[in-house]
Amino acid sequence: MARDVTRLRVHGELGARQARNVGILFADIAGSMRLYEAFGNRGALAAIEMCLGLISNVVNQNGGFVVKTIGDEIMAAFPEPGATWLAAVEMQRKIDALAPLKGPQGPLQHGLRVGFNFGPAIENNGDFFGTTVNVAARMVQLAKRGQIITTGEGEALLPPNLRFQTRGYDWVAVKGKPDGVPVVEVIWKDPGGRTTVLGTQPAPGIHERMTELRLFLAGRSWIFDSGREAVTLGREPMNDVVLPGSAASRNHATIERRRDRWVLIDHSSNGTFIASPGDNVIHLRREELILSREGRMGFGQPIDVNPAEAASFLVRTEDA
Repeated sequence: MARDVTRLRVHGELGARQARNVGILFADIAGSMRLYEAFGNRGALAAIEMCLGLISNVVNQNGGFVVKTIGDEIMAAFPEPGATWLAAVEMQRKIDALAPLKGPQGPLQHGLRVGFNFGPAIENNGDFFGTTVNVAARMVQLAKRGQIITTGEGEALLPPNLRFQTRGYDWVAVKGKPDGVPVVEVIWKDPGGRTTVLGTQPAPGIHERMTELRLFLAGRSWIFDSGREAVTLGREPMNDVVLPGSAASRNHATIERRRDRWVLIDHSSNGTFIASPGDNVIHLRREELILSREGRMGFGQPIDVNPAEAASFLVRTEDA
């Protein structure tokens, strides 16, 4: 009953053919063929149904509903981007925490692949159709075991505190998107395998540090402190820092504060060039980089091509 109420509240009357903004998520049990080989039909089906039950509960707990189950995969819908993101992360945590299955040739670890997208979709009798659904389906196809894949466009719709850690991919071709879409991986574990906790509070025992970002460009300077979540850069006048020259894109980059770090995220066509003392020049193109200490940034062109259009940055961090 609660699931039907969610549908009515978010999407309007069931059966209506109308476009609604919705988060579409696909979650696929990884390695199901190995389960059938190891445990036979009955044992494999029991393991798959247990996993599907876990992730279906996560969907409901985050305000969404399961649209349908397709074999070892579910399709779910959510009312807003943040709920879609949080459900994807929680699904991976739940599956990752399961004890390995004891197979005849050794233990088998449960695994999950997740892909999602947010945007307009046409609802018809409780199902959804359109480009947003096609893109979400493409995202789960790109995902590997233990991965969450979404679009750069979907990531941009999230509140700043949820855009915690991502890794940019290149653009990929998708049905309904002739120019392709930028793809982003949600990093929900650190390299050591520990689960990344999303949020704005420091972990117990970790002292929060004050951080400050200073930018210098064309005789002007800006100072952004810990009260600022993000800084936008580009040629458009609406940006916090308006970039000169034609090499930069209209909405070229964002610098986000993630706790005590400042992370530059490139959105541009030609990329951003970062040079720090003692380091090689890094060319970012639809990728991101943590800014450390001080350096120079070239927007759409190497710094030495036109130094007057390059910016300097300084990052200062100290204990609170």
